[in-house]
Amino acid sequence: MGLFDLFKKQDDNSLAKEDLQKAKEHFDKGEFQECLRVLTWGFRKDVNYKLLYQLASDTLGKLNASDEQKLFAAVCKKQNDSRAYNNLGNFYFSVGHYDLAQVFYEKTIQLNPNNAEAPHDLAICYARRFQINKAIDVLVNSNSNDFWNLYFLNKCKILDKKTGGVQQSLNDLQVFLDQQPNQEDVIIPRMKIAELQETLQRFNSVKDIQTHIRDWQFIQYGGVVLDYFENNEDYVAGGRYVASWGSNESIKTLANKVKQFANKTFNFISIRCFTS
Repeated sequence: MGLFDLFKKQDDNSLAKEDLQKAKEHFDKGEFQECLRVLTWGFRKDVNYKLLYQLASDTLGKLNASDEQKLFAAVCKKQNDSRAYNNLGNFYFSVGHYDLAQVFYEKTIQLNPNNAEAPHDLAICYARRFQINKAIDVLVNSNSNDFWNLYFLNKCKILDKKTGGVQQSLNDLQVFLDQQPNQEDVIIPRMKIAELQETLQRFNSVKDIQTHIRDWQFIQYGGVVLDYFENNEDYVAGGRYVASWGSNESIKTLANKVKQFANKTFNFISIRCFTS
């Protein structure tokens, strides 16, 4: 069976058709990594284009990536199996490719709206790509009372400046945790709720929140931002996160003293090594 025989009736009007052709050219040249790179663009444009899955499976086979190959082969075998798309989403989520995980989770939910876990993971993908509104929508539409769904929903609402009802929701979650029989099991959830309570307090302490990154660094992380210069040349955009226990200037002074101490230590070690 040829590469495209399995899907010979496939509609060729796909938006990803051009990406498929480019990927096929790389495949024929033995440029398998480049082939996969181009295929990722195709999946973003048309997650339903089955020829992409067959080529991805064949390419991964050439790279001896059997586990990943099976994930794409599963879609080829059963095109409307939500579990196959969910497994692809889980794989790309686990390696931090949230753009690809997103499209596979979206397809998962389309095929199985009752999937209990995909909405939460999809919301994280949206948030990772700064699509907070979409993250909120998918969590609200999931209508789930799962603790982690509600936790992340409240976090996204704060980041989106939609804090109405957040305090009450956090209070309710705290009561829920207090009622759990085994308190050792809820240590981490308690920490997360405490973090959100502090985040909400910091949000409320900023009178006129700007889109300036420093406001949001303070709200989300509870830290001031330290401008960082090295040799007056390399500037790190956004600065460095530091604990909120001093002013910007005091932290700069302390950092300079640490740098001086490090230089003296380095010189001392160098002299000892040279004379020994």
